[in-house]
Amino acid sequence: MNRTRRILASIMASAACCSAASATDPFAKLDALPSDVQLAAVFDAPGAGWLREGTGLVATGLAGQTGLFARTRTSWANLAQTLGMTIEQADASLLGGTVVVGWRAPKDDGLLGALGSADTGWILISEVDQPTAALARERLRAVPRRIAFGTAVYSIDGGRIGMALIEGERSRQLLIAPVENAELIDECLGRLRRGVGDPGPGRETRELLGPVDPGWSGIAAVRIGDDQALPVALVIRAGEREVGVRFAARGTAEAGAPLGLLDRIGGDALLAMVSGGNPLGGEDGSIRLGFSLRAAPSNPKDSPQRSLSTEDGYALIMRESGDGSMTAAIAARARSDAAFARTVDETLARVVDPSSPPDFGGRFPEAVRTHTGKQNDGTRWPGDRAQIAWCMHADAADRSGMIALAFGDAGSDAAREARHTREAWTEGDDLFDPTIVSAGYAMPARLVKAAGMESNPVGLIGRAVERADWTVRQQGEIVRGEIRLRFLEPGARLGAE
Repeated sequence: MNRTRRILASIMASAACCSAASATDPFAKLDALPSDVQLAAVFDAPGAGWLREGTGLVATGLAGQTGLFARTRTSWANLAQTLGMTIEQADASLLGGTVVVGWRAPKDDGLLGALGSADTGWILISEVDQPTAALARERLRAVPRRIAFGTAVYSIDGGRIGMALIEGERSRQLLIAPVENAELIDECLGRLRRGVGDPGPGRETRELLGPVDPGWSGIAAVRIGDDQALPVALVIRAGEREVGVRFAARGTAEAGAPLGLLDRIGGDALLAMVSGGNPLGGEDGSIRLGFSLRAAPSNPKDSPQRSLSTEDGYALIMRESGDGSMTAAIAARARSDAAFARTVDETLARVVDPSSPPDFGGRFPEAVRTHTGKQNDGTRWPGDRAQIAWCMHADAADRSGMIALAFGDAGSDAAREARHTREAWTEGDDLFDPTIVSAGYAMPARLVKAAGMESNPVGLIGRAVERADWTVRQQGEIVRGEIRLRFLEPGARLGAE
């Protein structure tokens, strides 16, 4: 016991020295993982820095509230107990150096399946100091084990977690993974011990991101898309209240957003966003917001014809009404013909209430229509009497014009919001930036409250974020973007009074 205490004292004394050392080549560290993982990330001493303060505390608190990684958090506490440490000591010693995290889930499970494997699909590879390695050897001496690539893989936490220790002349690495992920821990052992396996995700991540300045907190590669073949690389910087993310993806997105509209429609908005492309982008004509990445440019011949132009992009604005309700408006350029007007009316009637005819507020082509009908049980925005209004402004020269759709509850004035957004669009011509895919800002904590979403998982996360800003650009064959999140003050986080 005295020897264990001496080792623990040595660990804590050396933690401060090790915590300041950044990974010499973070991209090479990612190559400990095979290339088919959906997530590969490397973090710079999270247990000795940002994980235990500021934004790291917010992230761990949110994980606890949403129930994510519940089993993993229990296993981590049991691992700390096995090593004779407190959780804080385990964080400092096991996560105090360079930490690589991988995550692999079945590719055909979809998003829900991926979330379901959050507790079983991960692997952690941590560089530890010599006292920590010595403590692990001593405490694991009597633990059951198996052998893989000449290395003992210990069975801990009642057989739920596997752990291996690799010791070299200059470095020591702990590999930890759930027993369900035993195949991945063996693959990583083969890569680290014998150089067996594919090149890994490091090189591609380096090519996408380019040089990374000192002070980074994490670098990651994520695979998205139906076949998970589209790589997105990120560099993360975590501060006391802010997190910055710079990302790059090899692919294309629809650019040409009306960037100049942000200053006109923003102000005190809950959300203001401009994007390239077509908001009626679904195969069934449904509204699609945000942007999507593709591995290759789209062929216009393969796309269904829409009534909205795909050249001028669109704007989205959400703001609070005076009575605490909320309105949302979308504006885009459209064909100004009677057939289009009828299509919009019929579509909105199906969405709101087919039995309720619209209120007419103007003649085509200066049409204003307001649809009101029962939408849901009244517990979520837009309430039990949803209101959707749309208005147009026609251009006789080319038979095109601006259309704006606004959504709200019966207490809001959706028609007024639609007119305001449409008029902002028609004020000037120098609005567009051909490289902008999406840009904007949001006030997530206020937005969640106004929408009545505080108790669901998305709302729990949004309640902690004061402001989010983003800009996404198309640069050649690469989509690049920056996201900044500012969290609420500590006393206001997570809904604290």
